[in-house]
Amino acid sequence: MRLTLTRKIFLGYFIMICLVLVEGFYAVYELNRLNRQTRSMVQGEVFSMDLEKRLLDLFLSQVSNEKKYLVVHDRDFLSLAISKGQEFDKILLQLMAGRRGAPFMKDLEEIQQVHERHIKGFLSAVEDIPGDKVAGEDELSGRGMIGEAEVLAITGRIEGIIRIEELSIVRKMSEAQEFSQRAYKITIGIVASMGLFGSIMAWLMIRSIQVPIQRLKQGTQYISEGIFEKRILISSKDEFGDLARAFNIMTQRLSELEEMKREFIANMSHELRTPLTSIKAATSLMLDQVPGHITDKQKRVLCIIQEEAGKLIRLINSVLDLSRLRAGMMQYHFETGDITALLRTGMANIRFLSELKGIDLILEAEEGLPLIQLDMEKIEQVINNLLSNAVKFTPEGGWIRIKAFRFHSESGREDSSTEPGGIVRVCIEDSGIGMDPDAMPGIFERFRQADPLFGKPVKGTGLGLSICKYYIEEHGGRIWTESER
Repeated sequence: MRLTLTRKIFLGYFIMICLVLVEGFYAVYELNRLNRQTRSMVQGEVFSMDLEKRLLDLFLSQVSNEKKYLVVHDRDFLSLAISKGQEFDKILLQLMAGRRGAPFMKDLEEIQQVHERHIKGFLSAVEDIPGDKVAGEDELSGRGMIGEAEVLAITGRIEGIIRIEELSIVRKMSEAQEFSQRAYKITIGIVASMGLFGSIMAWLMIRSIQVPIQRLKQGTQYISEGIFEKRILISSKDEFGDLARAFNIMTQRLSELEEMKREFIANMSHELRTPLTSIKAATSLMLDQVPGHITDKQKRVLCIIQEEAGKLIRLINSVLDLSRLRAGMMQYHFETGDITALLRTGMANIRFLSELKGIDLILEAEEGLPLIQLDMEKIEQVINNLLSNAVKFTPEGGWIRIKAFRFHSESGREDSSTEPGGIVRVCIEDSGIGMDPDAMPGIFERFRQADPLFGKPVKGTGLGLSICKYYIEEHGGRIWTESER
């Protein structure tokens, strides 16, 4: 069965609900057991013990009233003695009926027999002994009545039965306490295990949703950066898996289109560069009047043709360079060089343009900068491109400042080495028109130009900064832009 996202969520909630129900049923079951045991104790031992205490009081009251009657022959004492004896028999029968199988059942039966014999003897004495005579103990004993020793023995037996009931209550209360503690521990264990299991289930559910979303997000970032070769690895059979497979098909087709575009641009650039070079060379010959004399008007037209052909050749060269960079086919010739010398060369290359606009060029380079491994031609191209952009976007009468200094590491110490392999940071600042902060992250992309905040857009191909980024990163460096406006 295909486990879709909806089924996953439903299954997760269903398992959690089942766990809660299991915990609830177990808690109810344990509470019922504890309730039954408590009810059994209350209805058994506690009730019987109350009857036994009542039995003891009735017996002592009966014996006391019998003695009083035999001395004073008052009919009230006789009535009390008989009623107490009858109530004693009733409670004794109730105890014997409710406590069948109890360990003291034999004692109750013997007490019943002694009590019946005693009642018969007492009633016989009431009938035969005249009211003005006090019967002796031997006479009463001969009629079957019990003496002081037997009274003590019976009370002792009843008190012993009461103690047995009390011990039984204490034992059952101890068992109930142990049972409740065990149930409490088991319940806590079940709750903890279910909480752990629920947390694991929740984590798995979150991961099954979060991981595909993160991978899809990363895939879209690759697409936004122009990287179409990356694929999303999601093997699930749910909607995320379907989306990932559709996404991979899309990136494959985009990659094929990108490759076709590269090949087309590269082939077209090769095809265009040769005739443009011929046009530029022929224009130069005509300007030198090799074929013959030309007029001033013709000369101006030829100059325009030569300038525009040069622009097209530079554009084609940039496109070819970018294609080689993206394909990893660009060759580098690293050597030990002085970055300060390259900065001075770059300033000399643009000094004519800066003087036309009245822009001051300022170089601030630390003394003794470390020598670095670089491709002199590529880094010079980067410097020329950045300085040209600075001149292009700086108004007349402005300034351009080039700074070069040792890079401060994370430990806070400077790299004071002058040996090859040191780290140098170069900053090119200007008093230009500034940039929109939202547009800055995309200025290093191909064919992208950020619109200035003020003034008219400046013409350009949008390839220079992209090529600079590739060159700097191939040197192990980093390039970025900042704007205070």
